[in-house]
Amino acid sequence: MALQRHRFGFVVVFVIVTTITLLIHNPVTITSYSNRINLLRPRPHDCQQVVHLGLCGCNRTQKLATCPPQVTKYTDQSTCGSTATLRGPGQKVVSYVVFGKFPSAYYNGLEKLVYEVPKFYPGWSMRVHLNWAQDNLRDWACALACNNSHLDICNVQNLPGIGNVNESFAMTWRFSVMGDPLVNRYIVRDSDTPLIQREVDAVNEWIRLGTCYHFMSDHNGHRKAVMGGMWGGCNSWQPNKTREIRTNLYLSKKNYGGDQKALSKNLYHWAKTNMTYHVAYYCQRFKDSLPFPTRRVNGTFVGSAKYRYPHTFLQKVCPWECRPKFHKDWILC
Repeated sequence: MALQRHRFGFVVVFVIVTTITLLIHNPVTITSYSNRINLLRPRPHDCQQVVHLGLCGCNRTQKLATCPPQVTKYTDQSTCGSTATLRGPGQKVVSYVVFGKFPSAYYNGLEKLVYEVPKFYPGWSMRVHLNWAQDNLRDWACALACNNSHLDICNVQNLPGIGNVNESFAMTWRFSVMGDPLVNRYIVRDSDTPLIQREVDAVNEWIRLGTCYHFMSDHNGHRKAVMGGMWGGCNSWQPNKTREIRTNLYLSKKNYGGDQKALSKNLYHWAKTNMTYHVAYYCQRFKDSLPFPTRRVNGTFVGSAKYRYPHTFLQKVCPWECRPKFHKDWILC
C-alpha cells in the first residue's frame, strides 16, 4: 500500500481547510487554509491539540513544541506543511519519500516504519514526501496520518517556501527538510530499510559530538561518499548555503544513484569540515571517520534493504584498522 500523488496535501496544501480544536475548557479553533494558520482566541497553557484532517475526515491529537500564542510566529515557515509548522521550532525529523508503483515493498516498509520511528527515535517526528496526484493512495495515506500524530505528509507539488519539486528526481524530495527553519536536526532514511539499534547508537554519538552533519557507511558495497538514506544534518550552520545545496540537489539526474552522486558532489566536500562519519570498511579512504560505537549483531547493517530482501546479511570481515581501538576482536566491526 502506498502514499502517492494528489493535487492537495493533508492539512496543508492548496484548498484545504483544517480545523484544530484546543483541548481546554472553552475550545478554541485554529483554522488552516492552504499553508496559512489563523489563530482565534489563543490560550497560552495547553500545547496538546486535536487536529482535524479535512481531506481524510478524521481527528488526531497532536502535541506541539510551541503553545498557541506562538504558533503564528512560525506560520508558513515549515517546508513540509501546516501540521509540521504547528510543531514549532527545534524539531527533530526523520525524513522519507515514497513514489512509483503501488503497492510495493517500499510502501509496505513505510507502514512498518511509522510504528518503528517513535520506538527508535522518541521525540522525533516523521515526514513522508509524496505526490498526491494518484487517487488510489488516498485511503492508505489517510489511514497512516489519522492514526499517527508524529507523521507529517509533505506534498511535493506544493512545498512551502520551495514550490513544486514533482519534476525533480523523486529520491531528492526527502531533502526538503534541509533549510527548514523549524527543524534543528534531521536524518534522511530509505523506506525499504528497517531501523536498528546500531544506527541509533551512531546517531546518538553524532549528536553528543555536536557536529552538524552525519554520514554512515556500514557495508563493503557502500562506496559513495554519501549514501542517499544514511545521512543527517542540522539547519543552524550556514543556512543560506544549506538552501543553495538543496536547490542543487533537486537538479540531480533522474537515474539510479543520482541522488547519491549529487550528495557526494554538492554536500560532502562542503560538510566534511563539520561532520561525524561512521565507517565500517573504508576508513582508509575517509581519513577522519570513526568506527561504529557498538558491535554488529547477527550480520545486520545500517542501510540494509531488508524490507525488500529479507535474507540479506553481512559476512565480510572488516579491516583491522577500521575496528574500534579497544575492540580489535570485532571482526565484522
